[in-house]
Amino acid sequence: TFANSKVTDINTRVEAQTFFCFQALLMHVGDNFCRALDNDKTMGVSHTMEGFQRLFHFCDPELFAHIEGCQIRPEFYAFRWITLLVSQEFLTPDVLRIWDFLLSAGNNLNTTVYYTTIAMLIYIRDSLLGMEGMSQVLVALQHYPSDVDVNELINLAEKLINNYGYGKLDELRAETAVAAQQTEPNASEEGFDKRKEDVVKAVNKAIGKMFEWGARLNGEK
Repeated sequence: TFANSKVTDINTRVEAQTFFCFQALLMHVGDNFCRALDNDKTMGVSHTMEGFQRLFHFCDPELFAHIEGCQIRPEFYAFRWITLLVSQEFLTPDVLRIWDFLLSAGNNLNTTVYYTTIAMLIYIRDSLLGMEGMSQVLVALQHYPSDVDVNELINLAEKLINNYGYGKLDELRAETAVAAQQTEPNASEEGFDKRKEDVVKAVNKAIGKMFEWGARLNGEK
C-alpha cells in the first residue's frame, strides 16, 4: 500500500496502482460529478445534499435551524466541502491528515464525510450562533478558518460517529419513508373525495343547464 511503501519501492506499476485507488475512490464519490444524476432522489449530488442536511438536523437541530433561518442552503457551503473532501478549506498538511481519517473509513466513506463536515460546523458553533443574517453567516461558512486544530476536529467527528453510528442516516431516511407511507393513503383519500365532489358539481351544473334549455324550448313552443 502507499502508506507502507518506501521511495525505493516505486516501480513501473505505480501508475496502474494509483489509477486503481482513484477508481476505488470514485466508486464512493463519483455520483456527485455525474450531471445526469443531479436531480435523482436516490443518488447523485441532490441525494448527497439531502443526506447531509438530514444528518446535520439530527446532530444539532439548534445550529441547523439558525443557518436555515438565515436562508442559507447547504449547497451554498457544504456542496464544496463534501464534493472536494474539504481540500479547499485547509492547508495541505491538514488536508492530508483529514483524508487519512476519511479514507480509513472504507465503505463508510460518505457517511464519515457527512460527520466530518458536521463536525466543522459544530467546531465553530458558538461563533455562528452569535452571527445574524445571511451576510455574516454565509461569509463565515464560505471562508472557513484554516487555522483550526484538525486533530480536535477529527476527534469531534469520531465522537459523532461513536454516538450515532454509521447507520443513523439510513435510520432517519427509513423513518421518513414510513411516515410518508402513513400519510399518503389519507392524502389519496382526500384527493379522491375532492375529485368526486368536483364531478358531482359538474354533473349538477350540466343537469341544471339541460332543464334551463328544456324550459326555453317549451316556452318557444
